[in-house]
Amino acid sequence: MTSQYISRVVMAGFPLFFLFGWFALPNQTHAAADKPPFLPNLEARLGHPLPKTEPSFSVKPAPKTVPNEFVVKLKTSPEALKKSNKAFQGFDFVPLTPTGSKLGNYYKVVLPQQKDFSITQSLLQSSSTVEAVAPNNRVSINSRNVPNDPYYPNQRWYYDLVVGDNNFGISAPEAWDVTTGSSSVVVAVIDSGVDTDHPDLADNIWANPGETAGNSIDDDGNGYVDDVQGWDFVEVDSNNAPADNDPNPEPDGEDNDGDGLTDGGVTHGTHVAGIIAAEGDNGVGVAGVTWSTKIMPLRMLDDEGYGVDAELISALAYAVDNGADIINLSLGGADTSATLEAAFADAHDAGLVVVAAAGNDAADLNQEPAYPACYDGVIGVAATMLIAELLEIPAYFSNYGSDCVDIAAPGDYIYSTLYTDDLTYGFTVDYDYLSGTSMASPMVAGLAALILAQDPTLSPDDVATYIRDSADDHPFISAEYSGRRINAFTAVSAFEADVSAPTTINAWSDSTHGGCVPPGSFGDPRTDNVNAATCGPVADGVHTLWTAPYFSWSGGTVGPDVNYYVYFGTDADANPRTEGEAQSEYFFEPGELTDDEGVYYFRIRTERNGTFSDTASFTYIVDSEVREPEGLVGQADGDKNIITWSIDDDVFDDYGVGFNLYRSTEADGEYTLLDDTLTTEDDTYKDTDVVDGVNYFYRLMQVDDVLRESEPVQIEVEYNKPEWIVTGAGPGGGPHVRTFSSGGVAESQFFAYGSSFRGGVRVASCDLNSDGSGDIVTGAGPGGGPQVRTFNKEGEMILSPGFLAYDGGFRGGVYVACGDVDGDGKPEIVTAAGKGGSAHIRIFDRLGQPKEPTRGFYAYDEKFRGGATVAVGDLDGDGVMEIITGAGPGGGPQVAVFDGAGTRKLTTGFYAFPDAFRGGVNVAAADVDGDDKDDIIAAAGAGGGAHIRMFDSAGTPIVAAGGQMEYESDFRGGLFVGAINVDQDGTSELLVGPGGGRQPLVKIVNAATNANMLGEGFFAYTPAFSGGVSVASLEE
Repeated sequence: MTSQYISRVVMAGFPLFFLFGWFALPNQTHAAADKPPFLPNLEARLGHPLPKTEPSFSVKPAPKTVPNEFVVKLKTSPEALKKSNKAFQGFDFVPLTPTGSKLGNYYKVVLPQQKDFSITQSLLQSSSTVEAVAPNNRVSINSRNVPNDPYYPNQRWYYDLVVGDNNFGISAPEAWDVTTGSSSVVVAVIDSGVDTDHPDLADNIWANPGETAGNSIDDDGNGYVDDVQGWDFVEVDSNNAPADNDPNPEPDGEDNDGDGLTDGGVTHGTHVAGIIAAEGDNGVGVAGVTWSTKIMPLRMLDDEGYGVDAELISALAYAVDNGADIINLSLGGADTSATLEAAFADAHDAGLVVVAAAGNDAADLNQEPAYPACYDGVIGVAATMLIAELLEIPAYFSNYGSDCVDIAAPGDYIYSTLYTDDLTYGFTVDYDYLSGTSMASPMVAGLAALILAQDPTLSPDDVATYIRDSADDHPFISAEYSGRRINAFTAVSAFEADVSAPTTINAWSDSTHGGCVPPGSFGDPRTDNVNAATCGPVADGVHTLWTAPYFSWSGGTVGPDVNYYVYFGTDADANPRTEGEAQSEYFFEPGELTDDEGVYYFRIRTERNGTFSDTASFTYIVDSEVREPEGLVGQADGDKNIITWSIDDDVFDDYGVGFNLYRSTEADGEYTLLDDTLTTEDDTYKDTDVVDGVNYFYRLMQVDDVLRESEPVQIEVEYNKPEWIVTGAGPGGGPHVRTFSSGGVAESQFFAYGSSFRGGVRVASCDLNSDGSGDIVTGAGPGGGPQVRTFNKEGEMILSPGFLAYDGGFRGGVYVACGDVDGDGKPEIVTAAGKGGSAHIRIFDRLGQPKEPTRGFYAYDEKFRGGATVAVGDLDGDGVMEIITGAGPGGGPQVAVFDGAGTRKLTTGFYAFPDAFRGGVNVAAADVDGDDKDDIIAAAGAGGGAHIRMFDSAGTPIVAAGGQMEYESDFRGGLFVGAINVDQDGTSELLVGPGGGRQPLVKIVNAATNANMLGEGFFAYTPAFSGGVSVASLEE
């Protein structure tokens, strides 16, 4: 529009048009496309399924232009053009507008076959007698299918639905109390034709007063013979001259364009016409926005919805020259041209109000303009929809863009008239629901007709001003959709003599309404950013954080001759007339406030022709910050993370009502809301949806009474799955395996071998079957065969009866470890022969089948007969575990490291204790220093004291780690060692069991401080047992 409210973007080119709307096609069967991803959510809100959508474009694409044809606007005549350049001799110039048309001199130019199209276009563009030129583009329809609900006149939501305190729709009944329209106002519907004998439209079809029907004479000299009810510009005779005076749709029962829809464009124009002016209060069907306005049917799209630009220009000219006051165009496309832009400018300059649909692609027209909605002088219309009688918001399909969209109007599930015939092609339903901006545009055109019924002298810009200024300043319609939805009652009431102040004042965070509804979206008030709590407007007298407010208003007296006197400051009784400033806009920005905490007053009076209204006021309270929470801490606890914070009185904001807690797995990643129901009395949240080994980041924000959030405070909590303790009785006891919680509470027990066997059992654990729960691996102690068995934590055998790790005659016992040592993502079982055997290491899969090297390898000299102990750990952090061995009794206290193929990784190994010690070394591996790499843990064997040392992957001692454990100072039975993370801090503690010769007291020890974490520990077996305790940890 050329008024102060509307700006446009003009691009080069020429448009390909589509009609915007969903179609309900009775008795038709259509192959539907898949539903877009947002439909299930929307269907749940509406309470019923949405229609399946048809493809937006023809599946058989037609050429965009008519070959060898241009559309031109000439400054003079074709003869003058031909005279100026002989190159144009032989061209056929077909007039598109009658002689003397107010629209101007438009022609279709048909090139001789031998003429080059591009060269001719350049010659036309360079001619001084040509004002505009463009190819004669084809136009086409864009339709969607909606489920039928025939004869059910449900128009209330978009006319005047009241649910509780919510008022939806355009307040049409109140407007009809003022005016139902005038038969002297004419709306041209340029579309696919109108069913002129429809029972709800017949009395409101325009009749040409200067034409006599059926006499085959152009009585009024307008260039059209017998055009008594408009014109059909689609059908042309062999001379390319208009030849059909019937503007009704013309179905042929064929799918001519191959898009799967038969006569896909037929009924669109009739539905549009019914929205504008279906006869009201006649006991038939539905009521239009205006009840008696005349519809001028101008058909320029065929039964499939196709036509050419030349016909569109001719239709525009007909409307201009034959008395139309308003033109509705529920069509549009992505291209433009100087020719078509000029035609629309001419229509506007001739005094016609031009209204066009914005389109249905949920596209940003600021980036991808659509025409004619984006032309100057055209009122571009977006569509709104109703969500479960809860919210009226922009329709999810509606295009948007402040450069092109001037107003919003209901466009979803609009009930109106349909084309019907004599059953020849199955068009038998008189009314149905359609959706699209095609339905929103005629709402606005109908409102324009009501306004002109009040004052027919208004200019197009004046009408646009009344429509815009009288619209509801809508909290859920952002600036991209104009920020306002039409209000018919306010518009027609503007002509009353009294001057009244605005009835609605809104305060926002900025001129875009704070992004209340992201373009192309819809949603739930809490989750989808469409509520006053997150984007405005702020309520009168309720505090806000915004220190640079934007005020807008609606209602009261409006119009092009209206001014507003506005005051904003700290005086609650200020008179805007004397202390404020005058302006014509319906919005006001006071700028950044100097005080970010305080009470301000917005006061306004309306003035028209020297008459002032009373004062309307709004109290604006600003409190720019919400205090951050304090005392946020978190820790892993069993199967959950526990998050706590302070709720002391001195931590609460003046307006604080509670907290919002968010979670992410990345410090700066995307955070998910965990709980928004936390009150000022809540100080704890238990997060049970946690995964082992994951670091969680929590952000806590204090929330005030308008659901504004403070800056977040953040903590990190690493969750590690709780671990159990597994113990195996040493020699002299039965093969008794027990499990305990990390607190030392017994959980389960079983015998790994025959209960009468007294050689004891060695234990290890890992997740053998990848089910997320740890399993137990056992090796028989000395005196029994070298048998390895596997169990779940309840003691149920996984692989029965197990397997022999060495020759069946060997009786030295078997040490076991478990982990992925070859990088195949599956754990292996690693064994070491005990005392009396060589330091023979073997690797098996979980089913007991040997893996490479098949015969294993020797950790020390093959002749050494002290055996070896074994553990596995990821020493270098590459995700693949290394094999760690400790020499058995009789050899030096040497520790060696190998990869899964048996290749040494430390050439010579290292001594864990003084080289004179010959009691052997028990080994384990875990991350004890928090560097995300496992470390080597070594414990002295029999004959040594209760001594543990720790080393990195290179064999370098870890300073301030390990040392003397708290057993008797004279104890010389050695220790078994493992690791467990009891405090779930990502760093392991030492799990210690005594060797033979003392009570079976198991301890958990802090690796850095040697502090006992379970007091004195716990007895794994009866205190009288002194055979030693093998230990391991087990994930639940």
